[in-house]
Amino acid sequence: MYTLKDCFKELGGSYEEVRKRLPSDKMIVKFLKKFIDDPSFASLQEAIQNKDREQAFLAAHTLKGVCQNLGMHDLYMQANQLSDLLRHEWDEQGVLVFEETVPVYERAIQAIEKI
Repeated sequence: MYTLKDCFKELGGSYEEVRKRLPSDKMIVKFLKKFIDDPSFASLQEAIQNKDREQAFLAAHTLKGVCQNLGMHDLYMQANQLSDLLRHEWDEQGVLVFEETVPVYERAIQAIEKI
């Protein structure tokens, strides 16, 4: 049986740390499932394609916060790097980091869908 601990292992996070913030497994599952429909990643993808630095930064920053709160460490690290790169000016390195972020995001969604 696939457990929340298994999910967090795939997310690169700590179940125990998230459990300190969210009082029940039911609530953790609820918020993880809501992440699947969170528009931050789609907004980030669109902004990167349009080379819209401001929107890309906002989307990356939002994604970073959501991932941090939900204990999704691997995706948090990618979003944090993007947020830092795009904070003040467009940086083509952001496109490369975004491309590296896509499979991390996809793995996170797959892990969450298993719970």
